[in-house]
Amino acid sequence: MKKKPGLFASILPRIKRSKLHLFSTLKKIRKRGGGTAPDLSIAIAYKNQGNDYASIGDLESAADCYRLAIQHDQKYAEAHNNLGFVFALQDKFDEALPFYQNAVRLNPALYKAHYNLGHALANLNRRSEAKQSFTQVIALVPDHGDALLGLGKIAAQDGEFHDAEKMLRRALEIQPDNGPAHALLGLALHSLERHEQAVSCYQKALVINPDCDITQCNYGIALIERGEMKQAEAALTSALTINPMNTAAMQALLTLIPYQSGDSRFNQLESIYGQRDLLALKDRITLNFSMGTAMENAGQYDKSFEAYEEGNQLFYQHNFFDENAEILAWQQTMRIYSQQLFDHCTVHKNSIPAIQEERVPVFIVGMPRSGSTLLAQILSRHQNVFAAGELQVMNEFVPIAANVLASSDSKSALIALRKLGQQYLERVWKHAPNAQYIIDKLPGNFQHLGLIHLMLPNAKIVHSTRSPIDTCFSCYAQQFVDGHFYSFDLQTLGRQYLRYNSLMKYWREVLPPARILDVSYEMTVADLETETGKMLNYLGLPWDPACLTFYENKRVVRTASSTQVRRPIYSTSVDRWKPYARHLLPLLEILHPIATVLHTADAQVQTAKLG
Repeated sequence: MKKKPGLFASILPRIKRSKLHLFSTLKKIRKRGGGTAPDLSIAIAYKNQGNDYASIGDLESAADCYRLAIQHDQKYAEAHNNLGFVFALQDKFDEALPFYQNAVRLNPALYKAHYNLGHALANLNRRSEAKQSFTQVIALVPDHGDALLGLGKIAAQDGEFHDAEKMLRRALEIQPDNGPAHALLGLALHSLERHEQAVSCYQKALVINPDCDITQCNYGIALIERGEMKQAEAALTSALTINPMNTAAMQALLTLIPYQSGDSRFNQLESIYGQRDLLALKDRITLNFSMGTAMENAGQYDKSFEAYEEGNQLFYQHNFFDENAEILAWQQTMRIYSQQLFDHCTVHKNSIPAIQEERVPVFIVGMPRSGSTLLAQILSRHQNVFAAGELQVMNEFVPIAANVLASSDSKSALIALRKLGQQYLERVWKHAPNAQYIIDKLPGNFQHLGLIHLMLPNAKIVHSTRSPIDTCFSCYAQQFVDGHFYSFDLQTLGRQYLRYNSLMKYWREVLPPARILDVSYEMTVADLETETGKMLNYLGLPWDPACLTFYENKRVVRTASSTQVRRPIYSTSVDRWKPYARHLLPLLEILHPIATVLHTADAQVQTAKLG
């Protein structure tokens, strides 16, 4: 690394003094007969000389001095620590690691070495070990803000957002002007769906450091979810101005302002796309999906599919989807929630205390990208309905219910399940204590309809449906943040859809008639008023014209449809798959038995096979 001329000139007198001190120390040692024997004073002198070189960016000379310090005293922990730091400054964390480990072994009380070790381990994605190192720092220095920040970051990466919040708030008590801590706290609160607090934290972070593209990007995404589109555009544009290679900001801005033919932004995107091999894998995948979206908006469908396909293949190659485990899990669901179970429970239902009828949970279920967000947006405009988002609560009850059903007779099991239902209501109604109806819009709850029926007999189940091919292609063209690993391969995606279709057919067979309301995306787009009326009648609610202006809903939307549902109804997503038909043969052939547009699909398949 080159020296910094201005800094070097200003610090030169100090370097000369430290050299004189080093020579003086060596001379004294020799005079008293020490020769070249190990001596801590010599090691300290070399370490100080190394520090001076490091301060001007001469890392090579600094490393030489630290090595000489260790040569004179191999047990000198600070020299080991500082040599490790030289490597860390060059992002050579794997090379820094053994020196930090030596330092904490030689001097367990050297908190700086524990912190540096944690930092290196975190950068090597060895989070559990990094957590131990940061925890050791706090044991030694309870008010070490940077170690608390490190623990908060690890907790957030592990999805432990409540723990992350605790650590980050402690860090900010110690360092109120710590911009990264404010930004990371914003991310944790954002993930906990405490949106106003999250936005406030992002704003504080940007006051401290407005040039952080990652914070600008996260702030912009939070604003999109809140429906504050102009402010979101400004934040995302700032992120890309700071760092044109910020693929997350690029992707978010594309959802906000679709590309059009001749768009001036295309040159920038194309230039970055041409350098995608230089990006980290995650960023490269994101860029591919961004390019796919841009080309689709511009009507260049072959280029669009090329980009979507590359992004999907890259993801699928590095993320394993255990299809066999998925099949077994769904088969187990149908075995547990059998016709026999429902028949037995029906006998006992009138002898069991009723659940709170005044609280009505509404489950909107279906495949991802089937229009469920639109339905939630429509219904939550009603004065009696609150949309709580995609809740994970039901997933927590699934294994508990399985144990209950495996170990109890049908009446005891039903009583236990009703108690679980009461727990569900208590947890969910914390979101809106005065609401009559609350929507739980986690599409994957279609897997748990048998449990929902037994736990919550007054629950309403709205099944969002869409053309199978449109649903699957929209999944394929979407980079999901979490889960849905099946969606990154056309054939696997098609088989997943068939399994979903079979399970929904099974629920209709074993659950009472009219237990589930099917609502078609295509019919909703074609006749919004009629389909809205059908849903309100099913829920037992009076007509509310506000439902027709769903796009004016101010609620936070944290799904892939967050921008679409802010606009009046449109039909451009119907038959979205058709321009891509010749690329979708693996999917079309699998969906063939159930596709509702078979005449079109057949023609496209046959044409492709012949041509």
